[in-house]
Amino acid sequence: MKMVQIKTQASADKLRMRDSPDDLSAASRTLRGIALFEAAKGLLVLLGGIGLFELIHRDVQQIAEQLIAHTHLNPANGYPRIFLDFAGKVTDGKLFALASLALAYALIRLTEAYGLWFERRWA
Repeated sequence: MKMVQIKTQASADKLRMRDSPDDLSAASRTLRGIALFEAAKGLLVLLGGIGLFELIHRDVQQIAEQLIAHTHLNPANGYPRIFLDFAGKVTDGKLFALASLALAYALIRLTEAYGLWFERRWA
């Protein structure tokens, strides 16, 4: 019983030491940097997915035309024309599917960031 208690105390002390910011190794700092980057990507995609959900049941064609006009692009030129054509063909079902995929992708990124931050093996 005493041996198990000593090992448990040693493990707890090791965990406390590892969480101290002064004792982080270079590898831990690198992993935490990568975790922050992954979390930023996840949050960016999450915002994009929420934005796509907001476009459901709205006139996407009109919003696209306003965006083109606001940026002072010529709607007859290449990329603005492609953007407007796509906006005219998008349906609520497609928006919902894209938003759902974006949210799933964001969840994967944020889970990966959690695993990297806490140095989980599966990350």
